[in-house]
Amino acid sequence: MGTLKICIDAGHYGNYNNNTHVKPTYWESRMAWKLHLMQKEELEKYEGVTVILTRADVEKDLAVVDRGKKAKGCDIFISDHSNSCDTESVDRPVVIYPVSGLCEPLAAKLAAKIREVMQTKDPERIYSRWNSAHNADYYGVIRGAASVGVPGLIVEHSFHSNNRSAKWLQSTANLRTLAEAEAAVLAEEYGLVKKGSPFSDVPEDRWSYDAICRCYDAGIMKGTGNGKFSPKGNVTREQLAVVAAKLMDYADKKGGG
Repeated sequence: MGTLKICIDAGHYGNYNNNTHVKPTYWESRMAWKLHLMQKEELEKYEGVTVILTRADVEKDLAVVDRGKKAKGCDIFISDHSNSCDTESVDRPVVIYPVSGLCEPLAAKLAAKIREVMQTKDPERIYSRWNSAHNADYYGVIRGAASVGVPGLIVEHSFHSNNRSAKWLQSTANLRTLAEAEAAVLAEEYGLVKKGSPFSDVPEDRWSYDAICRCYDAGIMKGTGNGKFSPKGNVTREQLAVVAAKLMDYADKKGGG
């Protein structure tokens, strides 16, 4: 069973980098903040995982190099972003890895998974970039992480200058799906396994345990809140409709619909 200590950074702070063509106005900083909190939650569902964040508040600014240095003692540093450019048509994830080449395969896996989940129009891209002196990484967060001996990645969740992707990233449900998928990529990379039952009222020796966990992992049933599944609770027609819709979505994703 693997272990992982990861530092996650929400790119930018306050209201930063917007797209006024979508309503409500999209802010890269707000998206990244929500996403990195969800990533922490999803990663902590695995055994042997410790997650630290670079800041305690979305309104707090911190120099980019200092953000990278927060990763001291970690296995990896990830900074969450969305990208932008002068044209609305560009729609692809980008992951930047250190010039040392560390984590290049992981960068490729994350970029491919983001493209799969977001269904971006363009193929993913990964790259590294030297500074002008060609003696260190160009990007401050990666340079800061490297200074404390930690490989760092900048993960651009497509381009918020693309209206489709900006709208997609405004959805809390979509961000949750993205966080789950990225956590799964990291879990595979580092040999992590899920913790026991996701619900306090579903012990591992319960006859329905495996089926409940499969539904949970597939995103079909997430429980009734506060870490409970309420296995003997009544199901309303509305809840049944939601489960049925999720089953159809799952079947479509798996090619069965």
